[in-house]
Amino acid sequence: MNPEISDDEARTISVQHILFSTSTVDGAGNRVDYSEERRQEAYRQASEIRREAVQGEQDFVDLATRYSEDDTISISFGKGEMDAAFEEAAFALETGEVSQVVETEAGYEIIKCLSTFDREQTDLNKLQIVDERRREVFGQEYDAFVETLARQLNDKVWENTALLHDEAVETTGFFDIYAKYFPD
Repeated sequence: MNPEISDDEARTISVQHILFSTSTVDGAGNRVDYSEERRQEAYRQASEIRREAVQGEQDFVDLATRYSEDDTISISFGKGEMDAAFEEAAFALETGEVSQVVETEAGYEIIKCLSTFDREQTDLNKLQIVDERRREVFGQEYDAFVETLARQLNDKVWENTALLHDEAVETTGFFDIYAKYFPD
C-alpha cells in the first residue's frame, strides 16, 4: 500500500449552494420527478437567481436563505463525496466564483466557491484516505488468508478422519429422536 496521498487527491474545498429541486418524495418515500413544465420553471428561476448572484445585486447567503430548497448552505467536501456533476462544477471554480446553473440528481444548483483549498481539512482527509486504504488492503489480505486457512484445515481434518463401520451403532433421523423425547 502506498501511504503517499497527493494534495490534489485529498483536496477539500468549501462552497455555498442554492438548490432548486426537480423532484419530490411521495408518502411512501419514493422519488417523484416534476413535470417538464415545472422543471423548466425551476431552471428559469435558478437562472434568474444566478444572474442576481453574479451581478452582486444580492448577497449569495441571502439568496440561498430565501430560495434554496436545501437546509444546508455551506458545504466542505473532497473528491468522490458529492454528486458527480456538482463536484465537477465546484472543483472547476476559483475562490469567489459562481457556477453556471448545474443539473444534479437533486435538481438545479448554483454553486459559489468559498475556498479552493483548505489545508487543515485536506490534511485530515489524507489521514482518512490512508486509513481507508489500510483497511481495504488488510481486508483483502485477511480474506485471502482465511480462504487458504479453511481449505488447509479441512484438508488436514479430512486426511486424519477414519470412517468406521460398526453394526452396533444405529443412526436415526432428527425427527425420530425428537418424537422419542417429545411425544405428541
